[in-house]
Amino acid sequence: MNAKLKSYLKDAALLIMTVVIALVLGSQAPKWYKAWKGPFKRGDYAEHVKSMPYKLTLYGTSTCPHCEAARNYLKQAGIPFNDMNLDKSPEATEAFKKLGEQAVPVLVNENMMLVGFQQEAYVEMAKSSSKL
Repeated sequence: MNAKLKSYLKDAALLIMTVVIALVLGSQAPKWYKAWKGPFKRGDYAEHVKSMPYKLTLYGTSTCPHCEAARNYLKQAGIPFNDMNLDKSPEATEAFKKLGEQAVPVLVNENMMLVGFQQEAYVEMAKSSSKL
């Protein structure tokens, strides 16, 4: 082979390897970012708990199995929470809309929000709420 063809093949191989590495790293980046950031969204959610008896508020529906699991877990764990049922309370629905979320259950305290039911994260939120 002549030197020019060898140079082209070497450059092509390097380009292909670079693209493959970029695809592999790029496909994993969202997973790494989520693991680094954690399951919580941080912000000012005080309006969802300030006029309530407890420092945690759970938004959910009566037909959602994940909401029911979240309610049962919080009750069994002895974690006090405000139960905002979206299909039984227009006020709960209006407050939920302010969060900008589409899925339930949503658990909030003054400065954190968690979408979905995750036992370990619920315990962490309860601990941080008790410090507020």
